Amino acid sequence: MNNRLPALQRRARAYLKNLVVAYDYKTQASADLINVKLGVFAPVNMNLFNLATSYKYRWNIILIAVGLNGKAKQAYSTIELETSEYYKQSEMTQYINDKMEKFKKQKHDGVQTLTNTAWIASPQRLDITDTQIDRILRLRGAW
Repeated sequence: MNNRLPALQRRARAYLKNLVVAYDYKTQASADLINVKLGVFAPVNMNLFNLATSYKYRWNIILIAVGLNGKAKQAYSTIELETSEYYKQSEMTQYINDKMEKFKKQKHDGVQTLTNTAWIASPQRLDITDTQIDRILRLRGAW
């Protein structure tokens, strides 16, 4: 008997490589798949849609507080989380909303006036740079 699970997992990692799901609370548009390396919205085909929405993952999440610093310049503060349970993308909403409420109440380094909050989630561990976070926020219109 042939076990296809390892092959399916490798295929899923290849499809989802460099992709994140991003959402911001100011625009309240739908959560979008974004290619982190290219800084563009990911073209979604049926395979990618099914992999992103139908399977459960342990998500790596970056919560972002967007605002202004003391000199009225745009600034943001981040915190990274990882889910301990496996979630489908659609099931993460309550988990992220609970964490975001606590995050909003915290004091954020470099942000004096909070204007927006956002999150970036990936089913894989990605090292996202400040430049990439800035690019994602601009692409979504979160600034």
